[in-house]
Amino acid sequence: MQNAAISLARDLDLQAESAIERLLGRSLGDDEQVSVHTFRHHEAPEGEARVEAARRLEEHLDVMARKVKDVSQSEMESAIDEALAEVRPRRWQSMRVARDIDEALNRAFLHSLAKVLKVASEPA
Repeated sequence: MQNAAISLARDLDLQAESAIERLLGRSLGDDEQVSVHTFRHHEAPEGEARVEAARRLEEHLDVMARKVKDVSQSEMESAIDEALAEVRPRRWQSMRVARDIDEALNRAFLHSLAKVLKVASEPA
């Protein structure tokens, strides 16, 4: 039995599209992606069970951190970029372009600031 479904709005049949639009309270655009997931309802743990869940999560995160302790920041970013490019190519491209623009603006600002500081420090 399936617990998740992902589809473009334009690919939905009219009955599914209508149901989702009623649920959201708005129309769907043809270029929107619709994602539906189901989970069993359960109460959040309390008391000792909550403490134990937090301990297990922290232990799991520590194990993951140890696995990448020798990986540089740039290698991690490259791996993330590669994964994003594979899974969401258009969104990744937009994010990459935005990041490149941001880096270029920062470099230009720092270059201009250095020039101003140099001029300000020269004797009159």
